[in-house]
Amino acid sequence: MLSVEEVDDKILKLICVWHDISYAFHKANAWQFFLEGPRGKGVFREYAQKIELNKDEEEIILSVILHHDIYKEFIFLNKKRNLYYHIIQDADFLEEFNEERIRNAEKMAGNSLYWKFLINIMKPLFFGYVLRNKKKFLNFEQSQLI
Repeated sequence: MLSVEEVDDKILKLICVWHDISYAFHKANAWQFFLEGPRGKGVFREYAQKIELNKDEEEIILSVILHHDIYKEFIFLNKKRNLYYHIIQDADFLEEFNEERIRNAEKMAGNSLYWKFLINIMKPLFFGYVLRNKKKFLNFEQSQLI
């Protein structure tokens, strides 16, 4: 397992930029939710052929793109994955569950009875639980992430 000091900036930057690339080509919906990793992996593989990445670097990036989704593996902090995966998983978690994003979702839900109903149930049950128990869902302590 890598230590934080051994993280390659080039690889981490590429992962940060490319891990959600499939959303540039596909609308966010249920299909995209399940196909995000494979679609992103396909897009990045084409790009990787055009830049100077060795096979190991490419495989690290492709693995994170394929498996980074916080919801699919959200309950499990998969310690078997690499440090890059843990960094992106925590960054996505902090992005997904920040108060501003939740407020924006509430505003968008205001136009639909279905989404309004769903967010009024999901926020206190799911988001509330997660926000109160962040430590269970982060690979690093929050102070390590800043």
